Amino acid sequence: MGTFKCWRNEFSEEDARTYKDSFWAMPNAWADPTNTISLKRLWQQGGVGVVSVLPVLGQFARPTETVEHHLSKEEAARLGGVSQVAVSKASRVLSALGMAKSRPVMRRGVRLTRWELTPELVAPPAEGAGYDSRAYFYFSTRLVYGGNWARLSAAQRALYLAVGSKAMTYAVPPRDIEMLKSFPNDWFADLEECFRQTDDNWVRLGCVSVAELSDISGVSRSALQSAIRELRRAGTTSPSNNQPHPLHHAPLAVYPSPWNGNLIYHFRDHATPWPWAVLNGSPA
Repeated sequence: MGTFKCWRNEFSEEDARTYKDSFWAMPNAWADPTNTISLKRLWQQGGVGVVSVLPVLGQFARPTETVEHHLSKEEAARLGGVSQVAVSKASRVLSALGMAKSRPVMRRGVRLTRWELTPELVAPPAEGAGYDSRAYFYFSTRLVYGGNWARLSAAQRALYLAVGSKAMTYAVPPRDIEMLKSFPNDWFADLEECFRQTDDNWVRLGCVSVAELSDISGVSRSALQSAIRELRRAGTTSPSNNQPHPLHHAPLAVYPSPWNGNLIYHFRDHATPWPWAVLNGSPA
């Protein structure tokens, strides 16, 4: 029997609480564009639809067996920030690559989609149990249920996954990380807040060239550069005058780097969920 998830037509605090510890183990091997399954091939064949639903579906996949999960395409589209047409296209691409198959079913009077999710959606298992930490990128699906993922642009989602495939975890205070030591003092506030809020005190960073990110993701350099400009960090991310900072909810921040001209990407795992009224189109 597969897991069951009824269709909601709104983002909700209930779902955010339910899935706050859920995650998708994205295979780092997808960074290699020559692999049968790669981020580049997924983008080229399925576009934004595939990239957007990967974490929505991937959190329910398992590394050792095919599992069933019921989720309407309407909800998959809402959580992924795409249209139902894009989700339908994504399902065809995922099926062709042996990653997931879908078919419509009725459950409790609601039309849903039954997804068969294969181990190809996640990183291979480690010996014993769980995942090999070197083989996957931890995608926290609290970002999905908090609307942070859906509010990114298509290129920003592709950027997030591409940098994620090359990310490193640092279990030391941000001021002790060599590549950050030239940062001005006010840039550390957000990094240190992230460090404090993670369970084991760590931050995740990437330092990758735009050229390499384009090779990994399949997205053009110009589109990636536009996506990056909107995520560049300057100063605080705290709300002011009762209005959120534009990057307050962003799951990724971009800083200039003193190292070889590449940028530094910070995975903001502590990003605040978007207000439910904003996500659901209600008056604030």
